[in-house]
Amino acid sequence: IPENVTSIGNYAFYNCKSLAQIEFNAAASNDLSNNNYVFYNAGVDGNGITVVIGKNVTKIPSYLFYSTSNNTSNLPKIVNVIFEDDSACKTIGSYAFYACNGIAAITIPDSVHTINNYAFANCMNLARMDMPSSLTTIGSYAFYGCSALTEIVIPENVTSIGNYAFYNCKSLAQIEFN
Repeated sequence: IPENVTSIGNYAFYNCKSLAQIEFNAAASNDLSNNNYVFYNAGVDGNGITVVIGKNVTKIPSYLFYSTSNNTSNLPKIVNVIFEDDSACKTIGSYAFYACNGIAAITIPDSVHTINNYAFANCMNLARMDMPSSLTTIGSYAFYGCSALTEIVIPENVTSIGNYAFYNCKSLAQIEFN
C-alpha cells in the first residue's frame, strides 16, 4: 500500500485468502471505520500474512486489521509484524491488531510513544511483547485477553496505563517496571 494512500475503502482486500504479505507504507492514511472489513478473511488459506510497516508511517490506523464481526475466524491471519529500520511510527491505533491470534511475538520500535485502546486485545497467542523505552502511554484494554503473555516490562517513560490494559492475561506471571 503506497505512501500516498489516505484512505482504504470497505472490503478492499476482502476474501484475499492467499494473501501472504502486506507492505503498509501509507504514511498519511486516516483511521478506518470499525465496519470497514479491509482485510476480512485475508490470508486464511496459506501460512498467514506478514505485515511490514514502512519506515515513514507515523501511525498505524485504528481498525486496520479488525472488523466488527462476531466471527473472529474471519479476521485476517496475521502471523508476523515487522517495522522497517528507522521507523517513524509514533502511534498504534485503537483495535489495529485486535484478535490477530497468529501473532506470537512483536517488537515495537523505539519511535512509538502510544499504544491505543484495544490495539492488541485478544491476540491470544501473543507470548512476547518488546516495548520501547520511548513508550509513554498504554491505552485501556491494550493487551486485554492476551492469554499467552507471560511477562511484561513497562518502560520507565510510561506515565499512563489505561483501565484493564492487561486484564485477562491469564499467563502473566511477571511485570517489571523499569
